[in-house]
Amino acid sequence: MISYPNVQQYAPSYQNNYNQYQNNYNQYSYNQPIQQNYNNYSTSIYPQQNYLSNTNINNTNIFNNFGGYQMMQQPMMMQQPMMIQQQPMMIQQQQMMMPQQQQSDSSGFMQQLIMMLLPMLLGSNEPVVEDEVIEETEVTSSVWGDPHYTGTGADGKTAINFTHNGTTGDTYNVFEGDGYRIEGKYGSNGGINYITDTKIKAGADIIEHNAKGETRINGKIIKDGKTVKLNDGTKVIVKGTTMTLETKDGNSKVDILSPDNGVSLTVNPDGDFSGLNGIMGTAINENRNLSEEEANKFDLTTKKK
Repeated sequence: MISYPNVQQYAPSYQNNYNQYQNNYNQYSYNQPIQQNYNNYSTSIYPQQNYLSNTNINNTNIFNNFGGYQMMQQPMMMQQPMMIQQQPMMIQQQQMMMPQQQQSDSSGFMQQLIMMLLPMLLGSNEPVVEDEVIEETEVTSSVWGDPHYTGTGADGKTAINFTHNGTTGDTYNVFEGDGYRIEGKYGSNGGINYITDTKIKAGADIIEHNAKGETRINGKIIKDGKTVKLNDGTKVIVKGTTMTLETKDGNSKVDILSPDNGVSLTVNPDGDFSGLNGIMGTAINENRNLSEEEANKFDLTTKKK
């Protein structure tokens, strides 16, 4: 019987070393120096020639072990180049996708540019909104005495001249234009009514002027020679016993005078006014004189039953 003590001595340790380096190879499959060191180490310590020289070549166990080692070693060496070849394929796919993405971005940019330029080239279909034109009427008029309403109609030629007796103690809308309403209170002197007190609302401010020539704004008296600009832009100018209201657009004014030592007031609207109303405003706008009954409709006094 053939003895092979060398095989029994070397085979187990060789198998253990092979398993250890097999694990190292699997862990560092792309590390060429480790693979080379493994090959050098295994062949230098355990030469294949010495290993087989002391054995029976017909021993199938040893031959199979050695053959199994060769068969395991060969496919492991072939795995490395196959895995490396996959990387260039991925790069080629990325290179093929980049021109398509650039082409898509360029197409989207051109579409946006065209949409921006089309309204400029073809024009807009939106209607043009023009500023509202406010019609104004040139007013030259006066309310004076007991009281007389005189002036010129909106047509520029009709003479306005009528008297409104009214009711003593009542307040009437004497004239209205540009949003200002001049309220006149009728008072009696010798059995004849006159305008004795006026009140005008300008925005949130209240302007008052009486036959004594006193002017108040929100209850505070304004001294002679003072000019006050109200919150809405209206100007109030006090000069002697005359109060002048300049409208906020600067195109018209109303002078209120005290000509007869506290007996009556004279109201003189002058300039370009819009929204004419009241006794004087209606007569000018309609180019005619008003009757007593028509003028009475502008009574602002709340009558008690």
